[in-house]
Amino acid sequence: FTSLLFNKLFGDFSFMKLAMPALFVLAGVGIGYLSFNNRQSAIVVNASEVGRLSNEVTELKEMMVLAMLENPKASERMKAVSFTKEMNDVDEKVINALLTTFLNDENDNVRLAALKALTIQAKESDVLREELINALMKEQSPIIQVALADAMIKLQEKESVEPLKKRLRENELDKSVKQKFESTIKLLQ
Repeated sequence: FTSLLFNKLFGDFSFMKLAMPALFVLAGVGIGYLSFNNRQSAIVVNASEVGRLSNEVTELKEMMVLAMLENPKASERMKAVSFTKEMNDVDEKVINALLTTFLNDENDNVRLAALKALTIQAKESDVLREELINALMKEQSPIIQVALADAMIKLQEKESVEPLKKRLRENELDKSVKQKFESTIKLLQ
């Protein structure tokens, strides 16, 4: 009786030949679905982990820059300034340290590098632009004076025209600096 029933149900096994591949396809789809969902949650976890690590790296760079700006070696201070160019978001503490370095460093090359970094940051900061204009009024080094005039041109800082005119009236101003200030005023007016 069982073999008769088996033969009636399955006959020549054509049902089994169709059912087995379908069963394997369904099992594969189920396993793939579960695997894909696990991978998606792993990707979400990895993305948040990458974001957290990126923030930590940025904080470490900022701490390293601040420490290097205090280094007695000019070459280390230059490296610190160049690191700021690699940073996407420069923290206010770093900008203030760069400004302090620009205003007070004994090495003109370090000051020039700091000015270059500050000019990039000043595009987004009116306060920093004002600090650079104030520096223009007090600066005594001809090299830095010329670099500040170039920064005013890059920033298209029309507010610097009057301070530049005021500096032109100074008798002790270097001849080449006077020429640079005059050409800067013409470009900005």
